[in-house]
Amino acid sequence: FNATKIFSNVTYGAAQPATAPASYLTVPSGSLLVQGFATGTTTNPVAPIGTIALKNGVQYTVVAVGLEFNESPPLVVADDNSAPVGTKVEVRVINASNTSPTNGVDVYVVPPATQDLTNFTPQIEALNNNQASGYQIISFLTGGYTVFVTANGSKLPIINPQPITANAASITTLVILDDPNGGMSNTPL
Repeated sequence: FNATKIFSNVTYGAAQPATAPASYLTVPSGSLLVQGFATGTTTNPVAPIGTIALKNGVQYTVVAVGLEFNESPPLVVADDNSAPVGTKVEVRVINASNTSPTNGVDVYVVPPATQDLTNFTPQIEALNNNQASGYQIISFLTGGYTVFVTANGSKLPIINPQPITANAASITTLVILDDPNGGMSNTPL
């Protein structure tokens, strides 16, 4: 960020900082040039490269999107970390998959034993590449949830259903990625 190294040895499909629960790093506000370099180098930045705008006092999720030959800037999504009320949880999805279906994806957050989506409607519809959904407020389930991602309008999963657990009054963000070998990754971040 503006020629100051923030992370080292970032691997594909990894979140930084790598803490559980997730945490944030402090960076300057304003217009920032974001560049990535092969570990140990400071020349020939790799994509995505771009200038992003960050406001003081706002927390963000920043996702490197696009292909290496695509010079699009990272995707910047403002976070809302206000805890859900009572026995609710919030789930948000960021679609960072270049191979996402043309009309986007639908996302279902359902009870963990669910195998058939026939009687369910998606909480998130037509989420396109380089988009983030709003926060979806869902009733807390002690057994967790299963997240299904389908092509918009379909009930057939296009990636493996993902189990997630969440504590009451928690917030979860899933990021849909591409697999380094091509196509959508079967495991969101």
